[in-house]
Amino acid sequence: MGKFYHYTTTQGFESIIKNKCIRMTRSDFLNDPHDCRVFFDIVEAYIAEKMKNIPELMKMAEVRPELMEHMEKILMEYPIVDYMKYVYRNVPMYMLSLTDESDSLPMWNYYGGEGLRFGFDSEILVREMSKALCNKSFEFLVQTQVEYIDSEMPLSKLTLDSFSNFYVREYSDTEQRPILRKTSIKHHDGHNLEFFIDSYIKSYIKTIHFWIDDLLYRNARLEDILIGQEKSSVFKMIFENNKNVPRKSLRFKTDIDIYMLILAARYKTKTFENEAETRIVFFNYDIENRPTEEFITVNYKFGSFIRPFIECPLSMDAIEDILLAPSAQQMPIELEVYKNVLRNFMKKDKEFPVNTSQHEVRW
Repeated sequence: MGKFYHYTTTQGFESIIKNKCIRMTRSDFLNDPHDCRVFFDIVEAYIAEKMKNIPELMKMAEVRPELMEHMEKILMEYPIVDYMKYVYRNVPMYMLSLTDESDSLPMWNYYGGEGLRFGFDSEILVREMSKALCNKSFEFLVQTQVEYIDSEMPLSKLTLDSFSNFYVREYSDTEQRPILRKTSIKHHDGHNLEFFIDSYIKSYIKTIHFWIDDLLYRNARLEDILIGQEKSSVFKMIFENNKNVPRKSLRFKTDIDIYMLILAARYKTKTFENEAETRIVFFNYDIENRPTEEFITVNYKFGSFIRPFIECPLSMDAIEDILLAPSAQQMPIELEVYKNVLRNFMKKDKEFPVNTSQHEVRW
């Protein structure tokens, strides 16, 4: 899996080493306000076009003819896009941003400042984070390389290699440990995501169709079924149905919902392309039980606000090297002495690599 790099301030470095923890920020509080939303915007535009022909969608989902009129009312009252947003709002994702760039001046400018850069052994890092965070069913840790896209890109142009290429770990009740999740979603390498979103639409409609059949079996009146209820109640029922499918053959419905979140975490706008980001994402696929959050004040030019995050224990074995910012060359103390101080602080031996950025900066 290679190495990941993480740039941080000296204060951030001190906190990580002292607490042996690393922070994962909630996705809707990241620096980019469009982060995790650019994919949804593309999907929303695609679904809006599909919704112009609802009868065709119901035909695709094999809705019985006598139910089509009622199903159309339901789809208008409880739009698929609103369900998608409901899941995103109620299943928070937490992210650790890493990069493939070992000594990047933009990364020093944006994140490291006059601080340091960690070099992580990616395999140890992900394995130990999985052990720390995935302790019960439906807790997921995902590693994905960020893909940078145009926010106006149509779904037909958004290609993806196999879903099996995503590194997704989940807790296994049978093995009582985190394991690599094998997806049941079929996707051909290099194909666009239209088939996946069509499957998402079909799954949504078929779930509602199943409810109608079940309620009719219980002698409910068709005109009363799912009409006029609170959106959140209906969406919660759909979520729970997709999460707790009764048969293994229906597991793909769970995977479709889960991978909608994972794909949201994968895509960012081209503005941030020079970051070459890889991110580690944690989420508990449960709308009732959220992870315990902690909070910190962050300051920007416009002011300050409270940011939620979770902490994950960090194995010191995952740290392979440290790189000092370009400004270290200007410190009023001997550089080699400072490097040994950092080794002592981290409880590393004298052979542990502590180097200085090769960039020269103007002062």
